[in-house]
Amino acid sequence: MSLYERVGWKIRSARRAKGYTQKDLAKKIGCSVSMIGGVETGTRRITLAFLDKVATALDKDAMYFIVNRDTREERKRI
Repeated sequence: MSLYERVGWKIRSARRAKGYTQKDLAKKIGCSVSMIGGVETGTRRITLAFLDKVATALDKDAMYFIVNRDTREERKRI
């Protein structure tokens, strides 16, 4: 799974947990629904500024979407 796919999956998961549709999230951050769809599938590349808007709308820290939890756990074992 690529970084963009992982970030997109986490965005989708956080969006659904908040009960937002793609349209709701798009409206909150000022972009198109197709942009949200592309981001969630990992086919659209995003900037850190865009990720920050998404994180704010979903009440998350931007690093939540970037950090690979498995990598962090692996580092604890070393």
